[in-house]
Amino acid sequence: MNKHSMYKNLMSGISQMLPFMVAGSLLLWFSLFLNTYQDIAWLQTVSIWFNDVGTLVFNLIFLVLAAFIAYAISDKPGFVLGLVAGALALLGSSGMIGAIIGGFIAGYIIVVLKKLFSKLPISFYGIKAILFIPVIGVLIILVMMLGINIVIAPVTAWISTFFDTLDGVWAIIIGLLLGGLMTVDMGGPINKAIYVIGLLSVSSGQATTVMASIMVGGMTPSLSTALVSILFKNKLSQTQIDTSKKNWILGLSFITEGALLFAKENPKKIIPSLIIGSAIAGGVTALFHITTAIPHGGIFIIFAMSNWWGFLIALAIGTIISALLMGILLPKQNQSLNTEEAA
Repeated sequence: MNKHSMYKNLMSGISQMLPFMVAGSLLLWFSLFLNTYQDIAWLQTVSIWFNDVGTLVFNLIFLVLAAFIAYAISDKPGFVLGLVAGALALLGSSGMIGAIIGGFIAGYIIVVLKKLFSKLPISFYGIKAILFIPVIGVLIILVMMLGINIVIAPVTAWISTFFDTLDGVWAIIIGLLLGGLMTVDMGGPINKAIYVIGLLSVSSGQATTVMASIMVGGMTPSLSTALVSILFKNKLSQTQIDTSKKNWILGLSFITEGALLFAKENPKKIIPSLIIGSAIAGGVTALFHITTAIPHGGIFIIFAMSNWWGFLIALAIGTIISALLMGILLPKQNQSLNTEEAA
């Protein structure tokens, strides 16, 4: 089993799942917000409706995640089995971990069944695809998910409790660590692995400091490269200056990759500067007890964060620190070279 293909299959599921998670989380947040107006009857009705629809949309994340992992492995037949695996993970309370495991198992069950039935006569092709493979596959995944749920459900419950009760010094340490790690490879495997931890932390619908620290850590790099192009233009190449112009929007949108091209010209000085700023931003976020249940959106979902003002402070501190460090560490550019590049 190729590690690269496993990573690709997992990311396929997560990328398809993410819109459902964001939409469901927002609907649940709107429900909680409207529920504060206890004296307005029609708002309470709308709140209940938002809660019901939000819960439904949010619960779809497990089905979509498992289905698209299985689809990436074994195409359309895997999609059906993946949906079943995700539904069983939801019913068995094994959550996102159960859905991920179930999605992979569903995909490879189809691969094996296709090989087993490959020797059947062509006349059986239609019935094989519609009856034999899906029915046998569902029976197998049903038995396997029963075992997975028994093992994984307690683990999922423990993880949920851990994230929900994380506080104090440990919260700050984890905020520092996760915020910094978001910047190590800026969109690469480490960045994605940390983001998956954030998704796990909010996969039961609760708002967590972990997700807020990860988000601020992922926003800081692009914003700091945009800021340094204003404060220390004489230390940047024309390419870096041009690259950084769009990074204000990318950073505010929680897109870390905006800093990647900027960092390539002097990674030994730029990447450590970005990591330090992101780590401090993540730690400050935990210090202010900022939480969010929405795993994407950056500045555009700040209204749904607790202590949103603290998030802005943390973001500003991390951005300024990274920009200042780059300004101190980077050598001055050859001005004549810059002039030629600009021309």
